[in-house]
This record gives sequence, C-alpha cells and structure tokens, in this order.
Amino acid sequence: PGMVFRQLLAWEERVRTRIHSFKMPIHDKRLLRAVQVGYFTVPILLGYAVMQAVIPTTDSVRSEIANSPTGRQRPPLDERHKQHLQSILDEAAARHERSIR
Repeated sequence: PGMVFRQLLAWEERVRTRIHSFKMPIHDKRLLRAVQVGYFTVPILLGYAVMQAVIPTTDSVRSEIANSPTGRQRPPLDERHKQHLQSILDEAAARHERSIR
C-alpha cells in the first residue's frame, strides 16, 4: 500500500509540474484583460458562494440556542429573589441620589 501511495504522489507531482511550467503568451489585449478579470473575480465569487452556503438558517440557530444549557427556560424568580434584586436597585438609586447632591 505504501508503494502505491508513493507512486501516486510522484505522478501527481509530475502532472502539477507540467501544468505549472506551461506558459502560453496572450497577445490579444482584450483576452489578457478578460483573464485578469477572471483571476480577480472568480475567487471572490467562489468565496462568497461558500460563505453563503455555510451560514446557518434562523431555525437551526434558534433550536441550538433552545437546546443549550443557557437557552433553556429557567424557573421564574420567586418572591425572595425579587425582593433581593429590588433592594440592590434601591441601594444603587440611593447612591446615585447622594452623588448628584
């Protein structure tokens, strides 16, 4: 199996070298400009297409959040928690009142 893999890699290297060492001059200025525009725009368009393909749908994001530990419904606050939060809010409001006087 290792020998076959080495032969495959050697073949791939020979083909790649042959392809990249081939140079054909483009004499027509319009064709040269078209090739330049293609080399510039094709990667941008393909990158955009790939990015659009991997953006998750809204429903999948919502279900992922709903199934996450932080997204699950928490039990409602009981009266003791509400009173504690209100006391913190009252203290902050009193401190603010003292600071503006």
